[in-house]
Amino acid sequence: MQNRSLISSNQLALVMAGSSLMFPYTFLSVIRTPPANQDVWIVQLLTMVFILIMNLPLLYIINKFRGFDLVETNEIILGRVGGTISAVMFLLLSIFCFVGCMLISALFVESYLLAETPLWIIFLFIIAPGAFAAIKGAGTVCRLAFFTVPLMLATIVLFFVVGVPDMDISLIQPVLKDSKFLDIILGAFYTAARYSEIVLLFGFGYYLKVECKINSTYFKSFAIFGIFFFIVTISTLLMLGSDLAKISNNPFLAFTRQVGGQEFFQRVHLLNIMAWFIGIVVKLMAYNYTASYILSRIFRAKTHKYFVYPLSLFGFIVGMLPFMKRMSTIHILKSDKIFPFVSVSVAVGVPIILCIVYFIRKKQIDKIISVRKKTKDKELQNFYKEKASIAPINEKSCS
Repeated sequence: MQNRSLISSNQLALVMAGSSLMFPYTFLSVIRTPPANQDVWIVQLLTMVFILIMNLPLLYIINKFRGFDLVETNEIILGRVGGTISAVMFLLLSIFCFVGCMLISALFVESYLLAETPLWIIFLFIIAPGAFAAIKGAGTVCRLAFFTVPLMLATIVLFFVVGVPDMDISLIQPVLKDSKFLDIILGAFYTAARYSEIVLLFGFGYYLKVECKINSTYFKSFAIFGIFFFIVTISTLLMLGSDLAKISNNPFLAFTRQVGGQEFFQRVHLLNIMAWFIGIVVKLMAYNYTASYILSRIFRAKTHKYFVYPLSLFGFIVGMLPFMKRMSTIHILKSDKIFPFVSVSVAVGVPIILCIVYFIRKKQIDKIISVRKKTKDKELQNFYKEKASIAPINEKSCS
């Protein structure tokens, strides 16, 4: 691989962090998971430990197979047929995240912003920007996130700082008195299981600059997500309390409406909505691109561009199905009944299988890696020439 690469560590970290923050920003599921009381902030802290443990198998695979893309990695470990099947699992998870995010976002827009607007227009409004960015490639997706996600993070800090004088510490007391240890563990598991952004690292990591380390990129994203997830959770609890927060469709938005009085909210409401929309676009374009790229590698297509718009159309059609537009369907997607189990089965289950097979066939696979890496530099040089339309970035810096 040549030194000139398409994306930097900070860019990819912000893609992952921005995407992972959108569900807490939109509906804050941790509020409703067990124990669903004033101790959910403790659940959130334990969630970060669970996420780290769950991500270790795939993080190991990504590091071990640095320089190979997602589909190629699966095929090296499991063979052509088995590797294709496991790659399809990652593909289905990416599509599931894309469609699920689109549906939940459309509900938010319809409920709070454009109540009289037809749903199909809302879907187009949400899907189009992400599809346009995804078709431009990994470099464009990451560069957009690099400049836009910090705005979303800044709004979270702004509302937290302004809301501090009105926060009531008694709303998170008494600590651990009304919660069972098993409930806290279960709540942390459900919340951690929703974290699927490690798959984005698997998909986008192939484009990371040579100087950038996989682990460094992951832990940057992990730290950003953890800090701002905690800010969103604790600020909502200290302002609304757990009882009010868990009956709200959008707890963090309800919190922002209480901050600084009505006059302050009216002045910054547009900024808040813009920040939310930026995050949604980042999540949609990241998963759209990841799914499109996996499809292009499975079918040995020359470019992922052939699949971006069909995937967007598929999401649109699914969203327009009558049973998908029901509030009950959206509530199921937001609940712990489906999403955590779908995510953990792929983002955790498949990597565990990959690790087991790798250690069983370690000598044989290491030989394959050694042989393929001898020709990898030339192949990647040709790949980057095809992406010459993307502006070069600093070769000496990983930031």
